[in-house]
Parts: sequence; structure tokens; C-alpha cells
Amino acid sequence: MKSRVLLNTQRKELHDILVSAGVDPTVTKWTSDGKGWTRDEVDTLEAGFCHFLFNADHDGTYSVNFRPGVDGGAPVGQVNLQWREVINFFSHWVTYVRAELQQEDPWQQYSTYLPPERREGTTDNSPFTYQEAERITNSLSLFREHIRRQLPHYAAVEAQFEPQLERLAAQAKAGAGRIDWSNQFVGMLISLCIALSLAPDAASSLWHFWEQAINGLFLP
Repeated sequence: MKSRVLLNTQRKELHDILVSAGVDPTVTKWTSDGKGWTRDEVDTLEAGFCHFLFNADHDGTYSVNFRPGVDGGAPVGQVNLQWREVINFFSHWVTYVRAELQQEDPWQQYSTYLPPERREGTTDNSPFTYQEAERITNSLSLFREHIRRQLPHYAAVEAQFEPQLERLAAQAKAGAGRIDWSNQFVGMLISLCIALSLAPDAASSLWHFWEQAINGLFLP
């Protein structure tokens, strides 16, 4: 088991910076993950996708690696720092952590796109029956006509998505597993919503139309 790097007095100082910045320390955790940056013994404070890694060097200085970096982007490493310099980087890092934790993931809304069978955790990946494959083909045709009718700007991306819709219909008839097929359809639908820059309510409406068109195909 790896030993700790930071003293309790140092951890207390870091804790107080988090609190002062409005970051709830309970959403963070300490690990010994080197983040692929070092194999040395480290203390790494993680907050979601953010991290701040502390590596105490033998000469009394510190090497650190943190994400987001100083510009809010990719991970950044710094070496041969005095503790006060580490604190300065940490304080700056915390402002990005607070913004990241307060920002909702815009893609989270698409989790509702999962077919009912996926939300219920089924592991049935058996091929579609002939009748199910026929229903998928008909539903995809309805879906295509709905998009063309309700979303005129679909014409700008039609050449990109028509082959995907045709491929989905062919795969259903060719014996694709129902979960594998569902994953591909959901991926196509999310890509379509992004390509059309649909607002959340419009994207949700598109999914609801599909649910109605498929008429309970994914239900037990």
C-alpha cells in the first residue's frame, strides 16, 4: 500500500481553500493515481473529471499535475515548486473545479433516449424476429418522413444520415442483436440532433415520435 505524501497540515490548508471557493469537499476524494504522469508515490485529489496530483520531491520541492490546466484545458505538469507556488496553482485550479461541478453535462439529457429495455438493464441481445425487423423497417420509414416534414433543414444533412437509416434497416433484417442495434440507433439519433442543432425540447420530441412509431418494440 502506498504511503501518503502530504501532511495533515497541508491537507487542511487545501481543504480550507476548497471551502472558501465554494467547492464542497465531500464531492472530492483522495487517491494515489499517478494519472499516467508519474510512477512515484503521489497524493491525488479528484473531483469528477478534475484532478490535482501532488508529488513531494526529496529536495523539499513539489511536482504537480492538474486538470483542468491553467487555461482550463488539458492536464498540465509543473516541477520543482515551493509549497506556496503549489498553493497558488491549486487555488487557481479550484476556480475551474467549481465551474465544472456547477455545469450540467448537456449530454446527460440524451440518457433518456435509451430504449426501455436498456433502462431496465436487460441483457437480451438476441436477434430480432422477422416481424420485429419488419416493424423496424416501417418505423424507420415513418421516422424519415417525419424528419423531412417537421425539420426542413434536415435536407442539409440528409446525405449523411440517409445511408445510416438504410443500414439500420438492413442490420435489423440481417439478424443484428437488439441491444447492439439499439445502441447504434441511439448513436445515430444523438448525432442527428447535434447536426441539426436541436434544442432539448425538439430533440425530446423527435425521440417521442420514434417511441410512438416503433409501437413498443423494445418493451417486454
